[in-house]
Amino acid sequence: MNMTKKIKFLFFLMLITVLSIIFPLVAFYSGDDLIMDMAGYYIKNGDMSQAMTYYDRLEAFFPQSPRIFEERFYRAGLLIQKDSYPGRMVFRFSGITDKIQKPGMASFLDSRAVMEPDSSENIQSALDTLNQLSKDLSEGGKKGWIERYIPWLEAKCFYELGDSDRAARILEGIDFDNPEASWPLTIWLRILLDRGKYDDVRKMVDEYANKSRQPGQGMMAELYDLKGDAFLAEGLTDEAMACYEKAKSFIPAQFSWLKEQKFMKIVRAELSQENLEKGLDEKIAQVMRIKTPSNQHGGEGVFGRITEDGRPVVGQKILIADPGDDINFSGRYPTVESCYSDIGGNFYFPHTPKNPVFGIGLPVEKARDSSLSVKKSKSAENSFYELSIVPVINAGAEVNDAGRGNQVSLFWDAVPGAKRYDIFLIPPEKKPEKIFVSSVNEVEVKEKALKIYWQIPQEELLALKPNPSPFEDIKPYNILGPLYPGAGSFIYIKAYNGDGNLLSDSMGFSTWDRILSKSSNEGSPAGPYVFCKNMDEGDTFVMKGLFLHAAERYEQEIAKRPDNKETLEKMARLYLWAPGVKDTGKAAEFLKMLRKRDDLRYKRLSAELLFQQGNVKGAEGLFEALMERGELDPAGYHILAGIYLQAGDYDGSIDSYRKVFEMSKEKLMDYSPITAACMKGDFEQAYALADEIVFDGQRFFDVLTKARSKKYSPDVMADFKKMLAYLIVPPSRDAEAAFEIAYKDFTKKYPRYQELSDTAFKLGFNRFK
Repeated sequence: MNMTKKIKFLFFLMLITVLSIIFPLVAFYSGDDLIMDMAGYYIKNGDMSQAMTYYDRLEAFFPQSPRIFEERFYRAGLLIQKDSYPGRMVFRFSGITDKIQKPGMASFLDSRAVMEPDSSENIQSALDTLNQLSKDLSEGGKKGWIERYIPWLEAKCFYELGDSDRAARILEGIDFDNPEASWPLTIWLRILLDRGKYDDVRKMVDEYANKSRQPGQGMMAELYDLKGDAFLAEGLTDEAMACYEKAKSFIPAQFSWLKEQKFMKIVRAELSQENLEKGLDEKIAQVMRIKTPSNQHGGEGVFGRITEDGRPVVGQKILIADPGDDINFSGRYPTVESCYSDIGGNFYFPHTPKNPVFGIGLPVEKARDSSLSVKKSKSAENSFYELSIVPVINAGAEVNDAGRGNQVSLFWDAVPGAKRYDIFLIPPEKKPEKIFVSSVNEVEVKEKALKIYWQIPQEELLALKPNPSPFEDIKPYNILGPLYPGAGSFIYIKAYNGDGNLLSDSMGFSTWDRILSKSSNEGSPAGPYVFCKNMDEGDTFVMKGLFLHAAERYEQEIAKRPDNKETLEKMARLYLWAPGVKDTGKAAEFLKMLRKRDDLRYKRLSAELLFQQGNVKGAEGLFEALMERGELDPAGYHILAGIYLQAGDYDGSIDSYRKVFEMSKEKLMDYSPITAACMKGDFEQAYALADEIVFDGQRFFDVLTKARSKKYSPDVMADFKKMLAYLIVPPSRDAEAAFEIAYKDFTKKYPRYQELSDTAFKLGFNRFK
């Protein structure tokens, strides 16, 4: 159809569609067909959003149309291809110091960076559409080709969502012996690839090709593409190259056949001929690079090798980043520099970051049981890194009655070569950047132990609770500690060798969302979680955020047992910090009762009381008295650091922030130490604090590196400090508004000093978020 005919055809269809809306009689006879034809036209021309618009119109104007089932089937297909990543992967980034944090990623602790493409919303919508469609058809809808193909699309959805087990169960009942069934066969083969069953992939492609009564019919190009992937995964580059070349030869036949398939030409629109050709050309070029080993001797850059079970991993895409980089997704892969491992598992990057962070992607199927080890060779003249895909540490936890109170027992598989294990207790929390690490312990490693065992009294864990931050909402563990009912606290184990290199951990490639989704189910095999015992009703109310009910229940408990100092402390904390309950008068009453029973707890809470009452000077004096006697806890140091900061004692503030880190072994979720150093004009110190004690401090490396290399005039520094002055007072709308004005004025006045503007912006964003 030439351009003139296309224009006439479009004009005619649009005219009739308008008439269909205006004149019901016309609509009754042809409106739904015209809308479906228009949607098909836009799909054919690659405009999926416009096609979806026409499907919406069919739903609105013709809800009883016999074509509604067809429309919903195609709608699900469009949603699937909207953000489709064939072979969904999970990425993990690790460095030699294993300290990387990235905003927007599922990060937790100072060692985690795990991410995966976010296509779940559209895929889930497609699955919901298919479920409703199945229900409608079962209730008397018109059967036919749609009902047969729904399971195929459902399998695709579950695979894209990372649930390959569910997808496999759907596909197990299909006979892959005809051209139409070659489409779900491609999904089945991807699942087998993810599970490492490469020989099965090759056999199934050969069986299909031998059984096919019509050679060249079906998804032959993609099938041989997958067969090539199965060869490449085992380092068989010549065989992989032959399969990719054969796949290219089948492309014309595959797409000629696809054009005749009513359901496939829409559902598989993402596999356009041009994209498939491009993808195969890239794989062929990749194989050529893999067959040429990287030069590992001399020169600049980063050299390395990736292995699994002692064998080289061939064709693995290796990602590299600087610790200060922001890593985001663009398509299927994160947007960072990358290369492929060669036939020997070797890889090379031409530039040399100071402390590079490496990333690899694994299929969800494999990622859930794997971790990434990174070691740096000491003897190499250049930077040589050994990456290994290693098994995740299997760990478990339980609470046992030991006669003297409950004992929390932890146990995990010993890691070969490990000289130290660190243990973290992570209470459930929806925001991974707000994780509290309550316990870090070095465990003595026995030479030939197959399992490591470690115990701690439950009372000690219950006592490991931080005070709430003065400017953040209270959390259950601020009152109860990291163990509380209804949700398990996650046990995170990290294994190190004698050089401090991470060998493995108990998290592997698991994203924080996946961990959270399992943490609420006691007895879940996904562990290791530990669940508290002997908690009362008041604790349960705290866990649910029902602080008023908790206070009532605790008061009833105190009436029965007035000597229970743990419950008295819970009451004082509720009345000091909990929203809707906060009452410093009542807090003072319970503190008087606590004074006779636990003098140290009384003094610490009394300092908090003075602070909450606005008596900052009184709180400061009491905190300092506790500090002099060595009785101040990390939470007290944190409040004292804020008091010093607001008073202009920047050195005292920084010293207190350092003490928080030293005592808790937990990096601060607070940029205030950097602010304090910047108020001093000491950018060297600001950089050191960002690196050593601030969670996500790498975000400041680039701007502080520029700032510490320059000298600024007194006027510039005076205006810079004027801008930061709004970041050392308690956060408020007025302070935020004043900061924004000062920031705009500074940026306009000093365009040459963008690094100072950016530093202030990053500090302010954290303060007022």
